[in-house]
Amino acid sequence: CEEIMQLRLAALALCLPLASAGVTALTRENWKAKTAGKAWFIKFYQQGCPHCARMAPMWEAVAEQLSKQGSSIRVGKVDCTAHNGIALTFGVDKFPYVLLIDAEGAVYDYTGKRGLPPLVNFGLGGFRRQAPMMHAPAELDADAPEWYLMLRALGRPVGLAFGIAVGGALCLKGTALLLLRMLQPK
Repeated sequence: CEEIMQLRLAALALCLPLASAGVTALTRENWKAKTAGKAWFIKFYQQGCPHCARMAPMWEAVAEQLSKQGSSIRVGKVDCTAHNGIALTFGVDKFPYVLLIDAEGAVYDYTGKRGLPPLVNFGLGGFRRQAPMMHAPAELDADAPEWYLMLRALGRPVGLAFGIAVGGALCLKGTALLLLRMLQPK
């Protein structure tokens, strides 16, 4: 009976590392408690994004691989549809977006290929080959209303279109003035 109990405990001990592997959902409510003093590899995603949906199984595999290799880095995900304040805090403007926050709060932007080996290598220490993009702030930005996010998303394209229109108008004006000068009798 005692041998059976020891075998069960041994089997349970073997399963514990596997049980801790996985992707943790990070929210405004659990952010401080979960991330304080710990390294996190985080995927930011939006509901309904096909690229994010395709990356989901790979992100689970990243968590599994990091756990198998004994990494202390935790793997998380943030639903930016529900928690856009976290995305605003870290300047997330495309999806899926991946970053790593080390235990000291340095934030590293992942810009490599979206494959299992490059993601795992980044999580295992590849991030140290680059400078951090920022330091994680003590407080998260508040969630913003949808209209603000839409205006913010339209800001770049509208600004670009405005710049092109003004540049085109100035070019036309210059051309017209040049033609007028050329056609004036001397």
